Amino acid sequence: MTNKKIILSLSGGESSGVLAYDLFTAGYDVVYLFANTGLENNETLDFVKAMEDNWGIQVVWLEAVVNPEYGKGITHRVTSYEKAFRVNQYKELNHPYHAFIRKHGIPNATYKQCSDRLKELVIEDYKKKNGLKGVKHALGMRLDEPNRVCPAVVRKILEKTDFNGCHLRGKLSKLNLQEAISKSNLSDHDIDKLSNYVKKIKKYNICYPMHDLFKKDKQDVKEFWASQTFGLKLEDHEGNCQTCWKKSAKKLHLLALEHPERFEPFAWFEKMYQHVKPNSNGNPRYFFRGHKSTDMILGEAKLMDAYMLRKLIGANPEQDAGCSESCEPYQF
Repeated sequence: MTNKKIILSLSGGESSGVLAYDLFTAGYDVVYLFANTGLENNETLDFVKAMEDNWGIQVVWLEAVVNPEYGKGITHRVTSYEKAFRVNQYKELNHPYHAFIRKHGIPNATYKQCSDRLKELVIEDYKKKNGLKGVKHALGMRLDEPNRVCPAVVRKILEKTDFNGCHLRGKLSKLNLQEAISKSNLSDHDIDKLSNYVKKIKKYNICYPMHDLFKKDKQDVKEFWASQTFGLKLEDHEGNCQTCWKKSAKKLHLLALEHPERFEPFAWFEKMYQHVKPNSNGNPRYFFRGHKSTDMILGEAKLMDAYMLRKLIGANPEQDAGCSESCEPYQF
């Protein structure tokens, strides 16, 4: 057994939940951090609380504090399951998502800001102020998610070096980048991509225990939760948040048919803040791909059939992974 300290970013999803259990039972001294954006489904918050209650772990609940003054960065506040902002409070000015949009505008595929500003910066501020800089920081990417551990473009670059493949996590963390580059025929673009990847791994001390140590895939995760007395009461296509621009059109349309109330905050934010930091052409910002507004998604969904959408999503689970597979801090 080990008592080595490690940080774990809990997303509120099943995979990071399994990693929380594995690290705990392996004897690590785990600092469990959950950054609440305020637009998570209530089931996500219930799930994190259930981990605390059933396993006896202590989760640090964090939220963004957005300073409205430009030039002032995001800090954190420590909250709790009971006091954390819920989605129904989205009109309150101190609600983290509301405060963020009020200052920075609506996030979407062009302005990919929500995970960085409402999760990563919040967690890093907490780490800095609590003496946790330099501690290994675990993320819950599984063995079957190589692109989330190391983007395909970076893996291809590494094939040109002596470090062929991102499974060499220990070596990458100590990689002498200049030495690797000097032995390879890399373009300036390749060098920039590889440098940015390695620098971020080193800067935040990121590690992937589900990929490198415990070696768990999606089936392992499903089997684990089938053996537990509690679980995440959301379907895969729903994701942790109410809805998200990362979701495929099929998932958005299905949610619009089955849970149209989840789009209410997004419609309100677009009405109130679509002209905050507008697009470069002067047009207002909207949440969804193709510059589609919430009303457009809801309108399109009325022409769809929920049963057929479920079949299409089930036939292409990887293509339609969307935010359920990729919404976390420290993305590359």
